[in-house]
Amino acid sequence: LVFLVGDLNAKASEACIENVLEQRGGLVRLIPDENIPTHKKIQDPIDHILVFPGKNYIEYKCWVERNEFKASDHNPVVADLKIYGENTKKYNEYGPGIVRRNHE
Repeated sequence: LVFLVGDLNAKASEACIENVLEQRGGLVRLIPDENIPTHKKIQDPIDHILVFPGKNYIEYKCWVERNEFKASDHNPVVADLKIYGENTKKYNEYGPGIVRRNHE
């Protein structure tokens, strides 16, 4: 289980994320509920949460916290994860992977 989080200064469609981290590296980018800016000067999100689930089944909710750029020039990306290991009912039912849940 590996987490890569933060200001990557790259849009999700850029090669460093799409090709290197996701396709070659096997990481999964957690997709926020809304596609809103994470930096005040850039329209597309450049802050990301990526996960390599390993031998886990993960359910997640992800969102961008709307703090109107008060504490920083970035809005935080937040995730709530439920991680199920190999010896759990969920893992035995679904196997390894990552599934998005709707944010309430």
